[in-house]
Amino acid sequence: MYKYYFYQTQRGDIPVKDFIVNLPEVVQGKIVKWISLLQEYGPTLKRPHAIN
Repeated sequence: MYKYYFYQTQRGDIPVKDFIVNLPEVVQGKIVKWISLLQEYGPTLKRPHAIN
């Protein structure tokens, strides 16, 4: 299992997380699925989910 980290500013803001939270729920669900796939497969994730 791979880990992922979102960039955090010195003030403690997490811009990517803020961006995702402001998206429609359907899109948030897709992003969560993609992140889960990346977490599981890491650099071996194949198309159509990643470009190798």
